[in-house]
Amino acid sequence: VPIFKEAAETPGFVQMLVNALFSKVFPPNTFVCKRGDRGDCMYFVVSGSVAIIGEDLEEKVVLGPGTFFGEIALLMDTTRTATVRTK
Repeated sequence: VPIFKEAAETPGFVQMLVNALFSKVFPPNTFVCKRGDRGDCMYFVVSGSVAIIGEDLEEKVVLGPGTFFGEIALLMDTTRTATVRTK
């Protein structure tokens, strides 16, 4: 993950990150997070796909395996900037 590139060089960082990860499964057509929600985590797409939904409720982009989202709210200590729904 690009945002962790420099931190990954810190001894113990990767192990700490791995220890903090856990799996969560969402059924199809389920909202993972909504714009304005409090953001205290980020998500990694392992299988399936999610759609980023705009303010007009239209799909703006679809993310698949190997992608991630939710990092802005987590790293910037702000609310979610987008709504995300499983496909």
